[in-house]
Amino acid sequence: MKQTGKRFGLVAVLVTLFTFAPAAPSFAQAQDATLLSVTEKSRSVDVTVFGDGFAQVEETRTVDLKAGKNLIQLNGVAAKYRQDSLRVIDVKGNGEFKYKSATYQASNLTTAKILELSVGKPVSARVGTGLNARVIRGILISVSNGQMIIESSDGTAHVTSTSDLDLPSLPAGLSGTASLVMEAEVSAAGTYEINFLYETEGLSWAAKHSIIYDENARKLESFETTVNVVNQTGTTFENANLWLLSGAVKESGGSLKTADYARRQTAFAAESAAVESVGERKVYRVPGRVSIADSQSRQIPLFSSKSVPVVHEYFVSPSSSYGDSTGLVPVNARIKLKNCEEDNLGTPLPAGIVKVYQRNSEDKLQLTASARIKELARDETFEIGIGTSSDVKAERMLVKATKIAPSDFDKIRVTPGQQKSEWEDQEYSVKVRNFKDKAVYVIVEADVPADQADVQPLTRRSATEAFTTLRVEAGKEASINYTIRVRTY
Repeated sequence: MKQTGKRFGLVAVLVTLFTFAPAAPSFAQAQDATLLSVTEKSRSVDVTVFGDGFAQVEETRTVDLKAGKNLIQLNGVAAKYRQDSLRVIDVKGNGEFKYKSATYQASNLTTAKILELSVGKPVSARVGTGLNARVIRGILISVSNGQMIIESSDGTAHVTSTSDLDLPSLPAGLSGTASLVMEAEVSAAGTYEINFLYETEGLSWAAKHSIIYDENARKLESFETTVNVVNQTGTTFENANLWLLSGAVKESGGSLKTADYARRQTAFAAESAAVESVGERKVYRVPGRVSIADSQSRQIPLFSSKSVPVVHEYFVSPSSSYGDSTGLVPVNARIKLKNCEEDNLGTPLPAGIVKVYQRNSEDKLQLTASARIKELARDETFEIGIGTSSDVKAERMLVKATKIAPSDFDKIRVTPGQQKSEWEDQEYSVKVRNFKDKAVYVIVEADVPADQADVQPLTRRSATEAFTTLRVEAGKEASINYTIRVRTY
């Protein structure tokens, strides 16, 4: 199709033939392209991943700027950039740098965007086939439904496929990655080094601890901690210095500042993570540099230790088999250990799942339990549940309940408003049966009222909990009775 005419007449015809409503241009494209300076991702970045699913990214980039107003397009930022999180930390250069604003720009290097931004600009296109093939040059007037209209210098209008279009150059401001377009003014032209940080959703980490437990030796052959880092930011981070911050950072609590890094550091072992205090949090520094591709889940070793002594305990928890007799049930088992250097640990540990492995008769590892530990401080004692015992069982039953006469109220500590309440003494019996071929010690735990002074034969452990320890011989049974005084109404 070819049509000639004056320009205003041509435009009227084109509006009739085609409908084109261009989207609003990006911030960079809406400005003078001569002001735009583009920088790609840094060769290395510092990424701090927080415990509640977001991260802080810190970079330093170098850019050549003109005196006066500049637009700096920072390509390669995370696609899940948190709005209003950009912070310019420091700028080094020939003159004074004044940061004005920043606009987030999603990835826009697409055919549709290129065509849209080329409207009104000189282009060339191949039309015809065979001996009739020729190149036309002119101004791109409109694009719609895979076709375009080009007006040549003599006013001739050409309609052809967008696949035949040639551009002298790409429009300014396009990027195959998400970008931040920073507006700034500088007092002198030259090279500037900009150190900045921002936050992004989509990065998370979780710790997992794996232990090999030698029950006979009462020690852990090994204690290993790994972290799983998941990147769903839409951006790949290459050669990153990786920091993992424990716990959650509440929005109301404000953000961490670079000055908060106290750099109190504890090395766990060679090639293990170092630990720093950042305010009231712990930060684990992964050794070396790490690359994490978008949509990648990566497991990274954090700590490793060997020959950790433990205490093995069987225990009947306060909630086990209360009420009428329900028969024998397996007792719980746990190991207790101390996070100290003397026991070959001694560094703050992140909260996470603990996988417990033990060796069978053929020296093969088998998963025997899975538990969870809280975040642990240095020198803190903690325990790991290792399941229930198939060979040590117990039952707890209510033997009798005796109401207390009002005349005996003075024997218990109650407030005046409770004088009309009904009280009773409840006697419980706990029996433990040992099916093993060796004696075991079993801790019997019980809930007790905070205002009950005498809990014998139990020993009070806290305001509301007491315990005693039973030795149960191989193939034998042992029991204990105790009484608690409770308000029933």
